[in-house]
Amino acid sequence: MSLARCGRGEEAHALLLPHVADWLLAEALVETSAGLGRDEEIATLLEARIVAGRPCVRCGSSECAGRDPEPFNAVALLAAVRERQGRTDEALEALRTYGSLVVDNRDPLAELLIRHDRVDELRAHAAGEDREEAARHLAELLEAAVTWRARSRSTGGRRSTTPGTRRPCWRGCSPGTGGVRRPSRWCAP
Repeated sequence: MSLARCGRGEEAHALLLPHVADWLLAEALVETSAGLGRDEEIATLLEARIVAGRPCVRCGSSECAGRDPEPFNAVALLAAVRERQGRTDEALEALRTYGSLVVDNRDPLAELLIRHDRVDELRAHAAGEDREEAARHLAELLEAAVTWRARSRSTGGRRSTTPGTRRPCWRGCSPGTGGVRRPSRWCAP
């Protein structure tokens, strides 16, 4: 990723491409390829790793229960690439069809729904079985909306510059991350 930050994205892409089976390097490949025009190539690679009927990586059988995609985050990475291409519906379809794995309390489907203001779909997703993370995201979103409305009313609808009156935001970067994109839950007014 340091190569990409130094303007050598093509070189980073070429180095990472053969290692798409490694989850960490696949993540780095998706991150470094932003803006290179290689999204379709990466999406095709990731789709090939998650197709139904793909043989198990451990035993080689297509009937094995261990036919999980390799890398394990291939579905979330494919959704990230599709979202970056502006193909949100395809990203949602991938996460719904192949299932989204919740890792480190992060539900990719819930986060994608929030970023695109699809609250009704988030509610439906949160109502499903074993969807604690989606329910937590929904609760945070609704709490932030209520707080924002209350603060807007208290300022007469004007944007306040008072510290601590930031609005909820699911896009962009946190300040001071050294160029690494980290989602921020709050934006300055």
